[in-house]
Amino acid sequence: MDELGPQFVTFERSTPLSNKRPIIRIFHDESTFFSNADQSFHWADERVQVLKQESLALMSLMDIYDGEEAREFLEHQSQGFWNSEHMVKQVNKCITIFENKYANTTVTALFIFDNAPSHMKKANDALNADAMNVNPGGKQPAMRQTVYNGNIQEMTLPNGTAKGMKMVLEERGVCTKGMVAKDMTARLKTYEDLKNSKTILCELIESKGHMCVYLPKFHCELNPIERCWCQAKKYTRAYSNGSIVRLRKIVPEGMETATKDMIKKFFQKSKDYKTAYREGYTTENVDSIVKLYKSHRRVGNQE
Repeated sequence: MDELGPQFVTFERSTPLSNKRPIIRIFHDESTFFSNADQSFHWADERVQVLKQESLALMSLMDIYDGEEAREFLEHQSQGFWNSEHMVKQVNKCITIFENKYANTTVTALFIFDNAPSHMKKANDALNADAMNVNPGGKQPAMRQTVYNGNIQEMTLPNGTAKGMKMVLEERGVCTKGMVAKDMTARLKTYEDLKNSKTILCELIESKGHMCVYLPKFHCELNPIERCWCQAKKYTRAYSNGSIVRLRKIVPEGMETATKDMIKKFFQKSKDYKTAYREGYTTENVDSIVKLYKSHRRVGNQE
């Protein structure tokens, strides 16, 4: 994202510094709230695991435009768990709100997600080397056609059966003699069309003229929404009475306790981590470095 930096619209900047199309970042994250999260102890046999009885999952893009919001609530017991279908529905909703808000401008949205499975799912016919068998047929999906060396390559036989890795590689001039499945998968991933196969979310967002990126795995500190969850859960723990009815009321209230000034600080903290990583610090020492942050422009040196 560094090369897009001059185009980002920030709180303090009234006009973009770049003559290119300005970009507004939209972070996404998910969290689960438990109705009995206030209970710190239970009476139970020490050999029995205590399970949470009821929970409500809150999914939100944390962005509100002119009174409209892209938040989604999901109760596990009655509605199941969050999946890629919910994600597509929510992102579509957010894009509509965003485009209505900036209908008379040329602003682009940059959607930022983590690497959760529901975010990384690809279309059933997407080019995906990991989903392919060595030989034709089987349970592998029938993938869409692609372009290799300027020529269209079909990924299925005339009867609709998936070709498999061996046949696809041989059509590209690769000798597969002596190659096992993992070798074929690795070789296919070297080709641009399979290496850059996009997720369902990226295809949707880019089809609307916007942009999509993913945060590195296991780096939740780079997502400012994580700190919004902490603020909201602090509120729900204080006012929960253990009932799901109460939880439905206090979760939205808890989300509103994150003020604009707090959210700006959350974004700055995530930016501090990003700056520290860019300076070469690792996960082993980055927390102490961020605490030594000296100004809004640089990361201080460790003493």
